[in-house]
Amino acid sequence: MVKQGGVVAVLENDTLHQLLLPWSFEDEVAIRQAQWKASQKEHGSDRDRLYIGRQLSRLFADAAIRPQRRRTYASHREFPIGPKEKRFLDAYFIDLRDRASPFLLKRDKARLRNILTPGSSTYLADAPHFSVTCLDHVLWGKKASA
Repeated sequence: MVKQGGVVAVLENDTLHQLLLPWSFEDEVAIRQAQWKASQKEHGSDRDRLYIGRQLSRLFADAAIRPQRRRTYASHREFPIGPKEKRFLDAYFIDLRDRASPFLLKRDKARLRNILTPGSSTYLADAPHFSVTCLDHVLWGKKASA
């Protein structure tokens, strides 16, 4: 609950598009479709709940919060990445692999398992051309005064 005149700040990242990665178009489509199916299985048809960043302006208005400012922050890393980024990406890719695998087509499963598994010879984060851009969105608002 926010009191009248109070300020709200929300940091939101979109599960499907938070990380921009250097994989092929075919790999991107296969992973994103499988990720979407996994999300539907986990959360049903409540899509707005999963991608709330796309709904923040409307949600603010519904709560009588006037949007004040919206910013998108991008951070970028390139090969070789540091140990903290490596731990994050390893965990991210393992989670993505495990959640998406049951929904991948057979022809995509082995290839994508290899690029998403730390230590494999084709692991995406170990490729010399690897780069990643992370997007985060922040919306600030102020609760309307009476």
